[in-house]
Amino acid sequence: MSPNAKLLGMAQKDISYAKIVQLLCLDISSVVQEMIDEKLPFDIFCDVFGELTFRDRVRCTGVSRRWRDILLVQWPGMWHTIEYKDTRWNPDPSEFMGFLAWLSNAPPGGVRYLTCIHGPAFLNALVDLLYHKRFPRLQALRLISRNRLRMPPSLDPRKLLADRLERLELAHFRPPDDYGDSPTSARIPSHNYLTEFRWSSDVPLPLFMVKQWPNLRLLAVWSYAIQGKVPELPSSSSTSHLKADPTGGLEKLILRPYDYDDTIYAADLVFRNRRTLLHLDINASQVDIRPFIEMPRLQHLHVTNTVFSQRQILDLVACCPQLQILHLEGLSCTQFEAGEQRSAELEEERSIPLPCLRKIVLNECNWVDDTFIRSLNKLDALTDVSIRMCYGITEMGRNILLIDKAPNLERLYFT
Repeated sequence: MSPNAKLLGMAQKDISYAKIVQLLCLDISSVVQEMIDEKLPFDIFCDVFGELTFRDRVRCTGVSRRWRDILLVQWPGMWHTIEYKDTRWNPDPSEFMGFLAWLSNAPPGGVRYLTCIHGPAFLNALVDLLYHKRFPRLQALRLISRNRLRMPPSLDPRKLLADRLERLELAHFRPPDDYGDSPTSARIPSHNYLTEFRWSSDVPLPLFMVKQWPNLRLLAVWSYAIQGKVPELPSSSSTSHLKADPTGGLEKLILRPYDYDDTIYAADLVFRNRRTLLHLDINASQVDIRPFIEMPRLQHLHVTNTVFSQRQILDLVACCPQLQILHLEGLSCTQFEAGEQRSAELEEERSIPLPCLRKIVLNECNWVDDTFIRSLNKLDALTDVSIRMCYGITEMGRNILLIDKAPNLERLYFT
């Protein structure tokens, strides 16, 4: 059956949104197009257009007068979420210039979520556009440069922080020039709405950038390193759109620096936010674990590629009574620590209650053994366990989980 007949049949009978999306941008005859325009009501068009990318929505504006009127006049969803990506090595300049032209004509209050994945030249032009044409209701902005070797010039945050921006993600950008405590820190504007900031770059992240964001709750860093004195996040402003929080501090922290010489900054950042953290994901070698003790609100702990002894991890877990997810991956310890661990285990058998724990993931943790399993108690909430390449855990440890420790266990992966 031809595309014309298929589309006409769906317009006259039962409407399948997925099929219409597949056929919308095909070349169809004007007669069939007119019949579709007559048969499909406005709400059906809105549902269908909502499944399309911004690029395809732009293409649909040229199909018919009614489609153009719906997209550009009647339906606010045309501009609500915009995602534009081009991963080609040699993209067509006219295409992204056309995208910039469309974006420059967008209603200021219409754009809420904007994602762009492109080359440095395009992102430079886009940042300038965002600076000169403000989108006051923009809530989330993701700018990702696909060229790690040739990054855009240093970024002035004043060009990006829209009035209501809540989530900002920058990948393969440079931080502001002269990023000492002065004078650049004065250029970083105070912003009460920003709650999430993600940074991925081969250039170190200067931590002073977060100092002026009092309501920041999520900080994710995939970078060569983090630099500078860790700032104290100020308490939330009572005039903020969020409820005032007298403590201030991060709730979710992801730290995956490549340079392990700077882990003192990572440890300090965790320490300063230890009482507010709900989610900690850290990849750092030789990080001193002692400052992490006492994280009373922590629910999700993910530790990767770190030299910790089993005793240290148990000390940490014991100070996280609200823990729901425990994920340990690629952990090891020195021979001295291993000997010390065995001596400590002979002295005492620990009992750590974790009544909220729902999931355990252990992956390539050479030092973990059956003692670790025996030390965890009150696991009534535990339903999911994955143990992979942890050769110290034997069949006995597995049976302890199955029979004694976790009565509500639904899934156990053991290899």
